[in-house]
Amino acid sequence: MKWVAGVVVLGVLLGGLFLLVSSSSLSAVKKVEIHGLSGDRASRVKAAALGQSTLSFDEGPLRYAAAGHPPVKTLTVKTHFPDSVEVSVALYRPVAAVGLDANSMQAVAGDGTVLPDVPTAGLPSIEGRVVGGVVRDRFVKQALMVLDQAGRSFRTRIDSLASDPKFGLYAVMTRGPKIYFGDSSDARAKWAAIAQVLSDIATRGATYVDVRVAHRPAVGGLKGGVQGGIDPSDPNQPVSQ
Repeated sequence: MKWVAGVVVLGVLLGGLFLLVSSSSLSAVKKVEIHGLSGDRASRVKAAALGQSTLSFDEGPLRYAAAGHPPVKTLTVKTHFPDSVEVSVALYRPVAAVGLDANSMQAVAGDGTVLPDVPTAGLPSIEGRVVGGVVRDRFVKQALMVLDQAGRSFRTRIDSLASDPKFGLYAVMTRGPKIYFGDSSDARAKWAAIAQVLSDIATRGATYVDVRVAHRPAVGGLKGGVQGGIDPSDPNQPVSQ
């Protein structure tokens, strides 16, 4: 029984030591490294972290300090004894404005999360219904997935996305050709194909780029008709040369 008593005494001593260290300046946070956040919000997060203990760190004040627009998607903290913490923040990124008209547009993230009070100016528009703060329309979800895979340089050039009975999902550029996606499959590869097509000086003046089959893009509206890629009337057939 003596060894049991010894273990209990040791546990008490270690517990007391932990409480002593965690409440002392030895474990107080003095260094804060922040990823994914800048400006005033980052400054508030840093202030909320400084002085806390690396042994009993509370993320709550940091989440409160990081609040703003766009809203926080995830916030994780790694403590490094004795005196530093690493804070990683991921923000919801609005990729489109969704609504039935100009007065009902709401900013929406690529995963369909509606972002109340986030400005919609400059975002591509998608006609669709937002019910109870949730996007339910299948077409809208596919359009959001396509936009989420686009680089910022492309998103700022897209005016709107819509659906055509024959060609499926398509995007209208502010200045440039219409882009036929068909659906959201292989979205990243389709954007890569679009970038390659539009970087070719020979495609200037094209009225559309068809990337329904990502590895066989077609360009239309040029002198000489459709060039390369797929037959617009049947995406499973190559263009006859």
